[in-house]
Amino acid sequence: MLTYSRETPVHRERHNIKDVVEESLKPYKDKFENKSIVISAELNGATEVMMDRDQVREVFNNILSNALDSMADGGMLTISCAPELIQSRKYMAVHFRDTGEGISEDNIKVIFEPFYTTKIIGQGTGLGLPISKKIMEDHGGIIAVDSAVGKGSTFSLYFPLNGE
Repeated sequence: MLTYSRETPVHRERHNIKDVVEESLKPYKDKFENKSIVISAELNGATEVMMDRDQVREVFNNILSNALDSMADGGMLTISCAPELIQSRKYMAVHFRDTGEGISEDNIKVIFEPFYTTKIIGQGTGLGLPISKKIMEDHGGIIAVDSAVGKGSTFSLYFPLNGE
């Protein structure tokens, strides 16, 4: 809650995005395995970016937690990294694609709003994605989602390259 409600300083250093993804995955591996969720990490395109490692891990953890919740009956989570060009700016893109229940168009419009949640009371605050959006914006980056009900969701994170 404090992260969302006040300015949190960003302590950027150069880190390889692959290492940060792998660190974030470690505490989730058993949880995904217990739910019969296969993780495919395609991280060969990863490179170093300027980031606050702890804050970016928080973003990854929010997305991993949501993916876990969305695939109650098992499925697949694919994480990939690749440089991408958006409006003439170079970004390192990290995509988290799950085969979960997906998100309706109405819900996509509000998932980044504070305190919005589809989880039952006591299981979610509705701050994970708004905090993630704020962290990405504080890094000069972008968070986006593409989803189809019954097919899954892809959360895409774009980190500026070359310290931009």
